[in-house]
Amino acid sequence: MKLIARYLITMFSIMVLTGCGANQAKIDFHSQSWVQDVFQEMPDGGKPPRGYADLVIKASLKTHLKGYSPLEPKGSLHGGPFYTFVINIDGQAKTYQVKGKEEGGPQFDDQGKRSPESGLGMQYALEQKLRLKAGNHRIFYGIPGEQSYQEINLTLEDGETYLLQFKPHYHWDRSGRTAFELGVRSYSAVLNKI
Repeated sequence: MKLIARYLITMFSIMVLTGCGANQAKIDFHSQSWVQDVFQEMPDGGKPPRGYADLVIKASLKTHLKGYSPLEPKGSLHGGPFYTFVINIDGQAKTYQVKGKEEGGPQFDDQGKRSPESGLGMQYALEQKLRLKAGNHRIFYGIPGEQSYQEINLTLEDGETYLLQFKPHYHWDRSGRTAFELGVRSYSAVLNKI
């Protein structure tokens, strides 16, 4: 029985580590550009010209501060001064180094539940406005420090401005509560016209 338990634990560990390695390889792949004319960064203000649309991308995550866990891998970005975000649209990639800000975070969310971002940690928030041709696009959003990514397809209408938010979902603790200290497990993408 002990042999079977050891085998199952070993196989599960290999599956988890292989999955994380595959995620990192995909993020590394999408960090490279194959084309250069899909989007351009735009300052705030102004309406997109005919044939184009503006896309404001907002993404954030919170990590624990450095030294939170003695098991933290050496070289971890958690709690560091900067965190890396990767955006790739139709083959054009951009890597953003986002400055962190130490914060306590809200105790409760909009529904009155304890917030997953409650507690002292480092908050990283990306906000970037991009202009691209109206039509269908494939967006890749990756966080190398979390070995996690999200891919979506979307359609942008001519002359419109959109807000695309990537919202993190954190891992659960033993009590079933999600907590930023445990890292990001997935993201949800929300697109709205503005």
